[in-house]
Amino acid sequence: MLWGFFDESGEHESADAPAEVRGKLKRLTLAGCWASFENWQQFSLEWAAALEDAGVFMFHMADFEADQGEFAGWRDTKRAYREAFLSRLLDIMDRYVEGYAGVSVGLEPAQSFKSAYHANVEQLFATSRSNGGASLVFARHPEYSPENLALIYEAIALIESGFASCTVADPRVTCPLQAADIVAYELARFQRDKAHQRYPWRRLTERAVSFRWET
Repeated sequence: MLWGFFDESGEHESADAPAEVRGKLKRLTLAGCWASFENWQQFSLEWAAALEDAGVFMFHMADFEADQGEFAGWRDTKRAYREAFLSRLLDIMDRYVEGYAGVSVGLEPAQSFKSAYHANVEQLFATSRSNGGASLVFARHPEYSPENLALIYEAIALIESGFASCTVADPRVTCPLQAADIVAYELARFQRDKAHQRYPWRRLTERAVSFRWET
């Protein structure tokens, strides 16, 4: 049985957008990784070791890219180490992740985060139906309750027997969700600027046969 771990990444209207939409969410991406339970066990051991060696508690791609939080100052004082650390994490993903999947959809002007997330989860379930017996784990989010997720799962399970379970977890203590965060961030960035393919995105899509996404 495969286990899928998924996180979200949002794109917001820029500071020079019209005042009525400035800062509002305009695209929501939900993406992550598939692997067997045994692969995730070994993955988590190696991922946790990489974090410990780097002296950080968890990996969060937005903080890493913005040079903030636990990664504050790395771009100036640890540039070579910074690049090697990200490569190490991507190497671990290469060894143990068996597939990637994602959904990235633009929002209607009046659409709420909850509505967009709900639609993305439904679409993600649809793209995952070939993974018989799959269990799905989503990063806990304050704007989308586990109860809402359970309602979707129960509705899908009535017509689709290929899912064994669906739950939420805390990325701070769930290493596979930190990998899902990388996938969601990179798919969101790719949707924003397809002409510029970043290094992490190229690494993920080197295994393009196992990376499926919907827009």
